[in-house]
Amino acid sequence: MSNPSGEAEFACERADEYVEGLLSSDEERTFLAHLASCVRCQRDLDAELQLRAVEERIRAERSRVVPFRAIRRRFAVGGAAALAATILVALYARPAPTPLLITSDNRSIEGRIAYAGADPHRAYNPMRGGSGAPGDEVSPEVIAELYRHGDLHGVAAAHLLEGELAAASRELARAPRSPDTDNDRALVLIVQSQRHESARLEEALTLLDDVLRRVPDHRQALWNRGLVLDALGFRLAAAGSFERVVALDSEWRAEAEARAKELRRGSEDRGAWWTARQLGYEMLDGKAPLTPEIAHLFPGMARVYFHDAVRLAGTLERLKELAPLAAELDRSYGGDELSQTLEAARAHLRAERLPL
Repeated sequence: MSNPSGEAEFACERADEYVEGLLSSDEERTFLAHLASCVRCQRDLDAELQLRAVEERIRAERSRVVPFRAIRRRFAVGGAAALAATILVALYARPAPTPLLITSDNRSIEGRIAYAGADPHRAYNPMRGGSGAPGDEVSPEVIAELYRHGDLHGVAAAHLLEGELAAASRELARAPRSPDTDNDRALVLIVQSQRHESARLEEALTLLDDVLRRVPDHRQALWNRGLVLDALGFRLAAAGSFERVVALDSEWRAEAEARAKELRRGSEDRGAWWTARQLGYEMLDGKAPLTPEIAHLFPGMARVYFHDAVRLAGTLERLKELAPLAAELDRSYGGDELSQTLEAARAHLRAERLPL
């Protein structure tokens, strides 16, 4: 039988052997699987790869100002990773290719990740996990390659795609600050909020506003800002944010346009609902009945106000005024129940009842 804890212990602290190519195929697979969740090995691998890059560069340029072994000893003493990273960034850094991280036809995160390999547009399917359809599962080999190139933002994006928010936050904290990484930090807060985890949407909004101050046309930040504004109840402002995406991003344009239209329509519907509610109260105070148009838009609410208005009616004339409303509600629900209610009220409207 396999022993997971034993395998993890065997794989730990073998970054140097992995870099040197001393592991067998099985040992390498075990180490890469272990690497995805072991912070210590990730840091060891960073240091080893940085040292190897410096050594190879020194060999290539035949620069022997300091003996080669002395350089390794110097880096091995405290601060090795930071010193090696400084040298690499200043002298030898080369851009690494951006791998495609997505593995599914649909996305389960509503927001946008500001990493090229994670941002191609896909339909949003929040129920994907429950339907049994595959999600994004970035292979340990791809994550190891991202570590190999020092691409911590890419590692964070991979964890975000897999829904591993704690791991994504850890890597974003280690990655250099930039508009893209700040966008993704805000996205972690958004996803936490959608999962009903402890998160501050106002903090996400602050991060996104800061990104847009630096990069006004940052497409991912505009998209995510729209999500935050919608969640906070600012639907028209959210629609405006998505409309800016429509103008900037052809790949995400169709969904952005649909979201903007839905937000504006929802705001208009909400305004009409409040208007109908106010008119319903005024009807109960003896003013004009709700119009058939309002009854058609909000039949449930209009029906409640209709029954209250019938009970409060004190004259045959008032009951007559309610007839168009009864007819429209009967059309909405089918039958003639409300018209019959009105006829029954007319029959019972006797002089002795009026004082009540």
